[in-house]
Amino acid sequence: MISRKAIILITVLFLIGFAIRLFPINTGFHMWDESVYLQHAEIMSGFRPEANYNEFWIRPPLLPVLFSIGYIFNHSIITLHVIVAFFTALGIVATFLLAKELFNEKIALLSALIFALNPLHVLLSRFLLVDAMLSLFFALTLFFAYKALKALKYSFLAGGFLALAILLKFTSFMLIFLVFLLFFLFQKKSGNIRHAFNIITSKKFLAVIFSCIIVLLPYLVWEQLKFGSPFYTFVNASVVSATPLFTVYDVFFTEIFEFLPFVLVAGIILFSIKAVMKVHKEDIFLVLCVIIPVIIVLLIIHIETRYFMPVLPFLAIMAAKGFLSLPKRQYIFWFVLLFVSLGSVFSLFSASAIHFDTEVSWESAVMDAGIWVNSNLPDDITIYSNYDYPPIAYYSDRKLIVLDNMDDVTQGAYIITSSITDIEPTKDTLLNNENFSLIESFDDGYEVVYIFRHG
Repeated sequence: MISRKAIILITVLFLIGFAIRLFPINTGFHMWDESVYLQHAEIMSGFRPEANYNEFWIRPPLLPVLFSIGYIFNHSIITLHVIVAFFTALGIVATFLLAKELFNEKIALLSALIFALNPLHVLLSRFLLVDAMLSLFFALTLFFAYKALKALKYSFLAGGFLALAILLKFTSFMLIFLVFLLFFLFQKKSGNIRHAFNIITSKKFLAVIFSCIIVLLPYLVWEQLKFGSPFYTFVNASVVSATPLFTVYDVFFTEIFEFLPFVLVAGIILFSIKAVMKVHKEDIFLVLCVIIPVIIVLLIIHIETRYFMPVLPFLAIMAAKGFLSLPKRQYIFWFVLLFVSLGSVFSLFSASAIHFDTEVSWESAVMDAGIWVNSNLPDDITIYSNYDYPPIAYYSDRKLIVLDNMDDVTQGAYIITSSITDIEPTKDTLLNNENFSLIESFDDGYEVVYIFRHG
């Protein structure tokens, strides 16, 4: 039972968390992944033809579905930022619920505070991406799985949220292993190997799998009808994720400290010291909930710092438990609360100061080029591009073909390329080809985007 005081505090924390995740709203450029989700939402809502450009063959559907629902009420980019901020802020509540179920209300409230003020989670919540939202679905899946230890009905909820996590990002299949580990650790044992088999064949675990499949079924049927296989996007997404793409070192280094601010690290160190002294099943479970996803993410070649977001609720709970393992004196508790609050706010403001200009209005030559096409060229023209094609397709609202061979470009079509790409045809190649003429260029200080016309 949650106390009235805790309900008030978590509500206030949610509202604050929602506000700092929503504002400032990015009214400028939306990058590659964001543009894909925006394009899919436009297609699902009937505002654009699917033939223009899409990545349905590799992208999970849940985020653009949520966006298209938002479009019913207001066809605005601001609506979509509200949706993302709302769901990412709900991760605060989910972290509280999981921590309370595993430990107690005091640890739960401190966990929620640490989660709410995590700099990288707050910053990612201002982008139209899935990663910050995954924290919510990971925490809720394991919360209901833990509740299922006492009542079978919660297994169906755990399976439902597991499916939603998968529909948000396909790598969320890893949650199946975490649910299994939860049942393995907390149910009565009868020998390890036999116990593992009993878990897999138990009503509770099978109910999780069954409800997960039921929620996934409409999407699997759609895949079968559209692509000829119910697992088409899953396979293709795994191939794409194997494409090497590493976050540049300075960005990765900065983001790691935004993901693991000194307050979180200090709490985890205290947690580790206490856990070594006396091991509890709950501690082992939390550690595994961090280690397994991190290992799986590190095995993916196509890696970015934001991919670690699903483990944030577990890190926050570990840190909170670490802080509250200190001697139970009133002045120590208030010192911990002050340290966590001020330290988290400091880390958040430091990170926000670095990214503020980008978040408010991210100027981009790519966006300017797309908007120029939308305003100045006919609706029936075709654009070819070898660079940043999802944003170009989104902002131009024209049919876009990914350029593999310059000989494929049709008469009267347009090519958009950039000064920072060495993929052929480069701007120098096009400038030296008499069949192409430079129509327009856009410079944002970082790159110059060029628009050429064939013929």
